[in-house]
Amino acid sequence: MSAFVPSKVHYDLLVKTMMEGLPDIDYKHRRWEPLGDSYDDLGELLLRETVRSVRYRYGEDTDMVPGWACRPYTYTDPGVRLTAIECIKAIQCYRYQSCEHRKWKNSKAEALTREAIFRAALKLVSTRMEEEFEKAPWDWTEEDLVEKVIRSMP
Repeated sequence: MSAFVPSKVHYDLLVKTMMEGLPDIDYKHRRWEPLGDSYDDLGELLLRETVRSVRYRYGEDTDMVPGWACRPYTYTDPGVRLTAIECIKAIQCYRYQSCEHRKWKNSKAEALTREAIFRAALKLVSTRMEEEFEKAPWDWTEEDLVEKVIRSMP
C-alpha cells in the first residue's frame, strides 16, 4: 500500500501544531502565525487533500478511506503539540500520502504544509544551533569568505 489516510490523531496533532506553533521553540523575536483560519477548517482542508489522493490512487475503493475520514473533520484537542522534529516528520508523512493526485502541487494544503516544514526547520536551526546561527554572517563580505576558507582548510 503506497497511499493511506493517516489516523485522526495524526491530523489533530498537525492541526494543533500548525495553528499554535512548536512547544520546544522560543518565540522571543517573532511569534508563530497560525497556518489556518480555524482548527476545523485547517483539518478539513488537510484531510480532504489526503482523501482525494487516496481515491485518485485506488479509485472508489471504500476500504482505503476510513469511515471517520468520509465525514466532516472536527478537531479534537490532543492536549500536546508536536516538537519541531516530530512536526517535520509528521508533515512529511502527510505530504507523501496526499501528493498522488494531479492538483496537489497547486493546492493550498501543499503550500501550507511546505510553509510549516520551512518554519519548523528554520526555528529548529536558529534555536538549537543558536551560537553558530548568531556567528554566521548576515551579509557575507570578502573578509568573511577568506575566514571561512581558512577554517575549512585541513
